[in-house]
Amino acid sequence: MEANGNYFRGAPKIKRIVLTSVEDENARVALLEKGTIDAAGIVPKLAPRVRRNGNYNVFEVRTADARTAALPNGDPVLRDPVVRRALAYAVDRDKIVEGVLAGAGEPAYGPIMKGHWAYSPVAERPYDPDEAGRQLDAAGWTRAGDATRTKGGRELSFTLMYPSNDSVRKDIALAFASQMKHIGVDVRLEGLSFDVIEKRQDRGATEFGYGTPYDPDIELYSLFHSKFATGDDDAFTNYTRTRNNRIDAVLEAERGTLDHDRRKRHFAQLQEELARDASWLWLVRLRHIAVISKRVKGVDPQVEPHAHGFSRGTTWNMEDWTLESKG
Repeated sequence: MEANGNYFRGAPKIKRIVLTSVEDENARVALLEKGTIDAAGIVPKLAPRVRRNGNYNVFEVRTADARTAALPNGDPVLRDPVVRRALAYAVDRDKIVEGVLAGAGEPAYGPIMKGHWAYSPVAERPYDPDEAGRQLDAAGWTRAGDATRTKGGRELSFTLMYPSNDSVRKDIALAFASQMKHIGVDVRLEGLSFDVIEKRQDRGATEFGYGTPYDPDIELYSLFHSKFATGDDDAFTNYTRTRNNRIDAVLEAERGTLDHDRRKRHFAQLQEELARDASWLWLVRLRHIAVISKRVKGVDPQVEPHAHGFSRGTTWNMEDWTLESKG
């Protein structure tokens, strides 16, 4: 990219920027360590390695980017909301943040990030595997010793699919499956392409990624309203095929007013209804890790939306960056 000398705010200080695609995560870090590149997005577990280098600023950028387990209403096991609600109690989100994300994240309990004007704590569920077990017991899912729970001859078992080229989702899926095993739930993991996942979305859970820090209506209406449950227009609208009149009513009420306080109350109701329905199991919100040479000045990280990979967001004001000489 060449600097535009006619840019209305003045010509950018850096006259030329070269972008290169390096898909392999370890290869990106190796290029940083050699000084071949000045900036990259990396996965959280590799951040300590770059920090030891000393030549880069490592930015942990707060995001609305959530990782969730979408629990399809058509699956023979996951169609039961009691099962879905029990799973929410069995997730140790803090452990996933510390173990998988190397601390670069926070627990997620609903579709709206903490700190947003529409966030409500009504959906927060503490880590309580004993409560998860009690709910499953009450629903008839019995367990003998450490075995997988059963009911009417069926095992409490389902598949969790994730994109095979995403190591972070894979590691989150592994942690989730391990935690579910403690309460007698067998989660079988499959790393697949999204083309395959899309064809199987009604049978087995999918590890999903989404979230924006902007107005919640941008995403949530099409993600949860029953009118989008068919998948005819887009497989990723109402991905779980949720059909819930209470959720529909709240979404429509929110769309029917511009009054800020009313919208805030409606979004609080929505978060409560989503927790009760539990078709979506929120796990964690990521921080995106951006590594940029200390020679680069003027970087101004902003709260970011969902992104594929870890390389988006910090470049939004590149025209304001400056570059110190190597001496």
